[in-house]
Amino acid sequence: MPKDLACDIVALKSLVARSAAIVGFTGAGISTESGVPDFRSPDSPWMRNKPIPFEAFRLSREARREAWRRLASDLDPQALELITEEVPLEGVVAKAEELMAGRIRGRVVVAISEPARAGA
Repeated sequence: MPKDLACDIVALKSLVARSAAIVGFTGAGISTESGVPDFRSPDSPWMRNKPIPFEAFRLSREARREAWRRLASDLDPQALELITEEVPLEGVVAKAEELMAGRIRGRVVVAISEPARAGA
């Protein structure tokens, strides 16, 4: 075994021993042999649900609708209900400040009610 290769192996063993987690990147073929779908197959999840680029999301109402449709189809309604907080319209500014400060976890729904009509 070449000396450089032996040194590389020792260094790799040391790195692995000190690591909490290891990720391996391999060439094409090894993942599909393990049952992971590739990116090019017609039935690949990557081909059925192509990612929506941010710029498309930002500029296209249809792209935003599709992104929200995908998100909604993946959510468990009961789990979503557990992380939902409803705030009145007058509480939006305070909630926005909490959001910007990173203190909000979950979903905030603004309750907007129509003002009572005279004679209704």
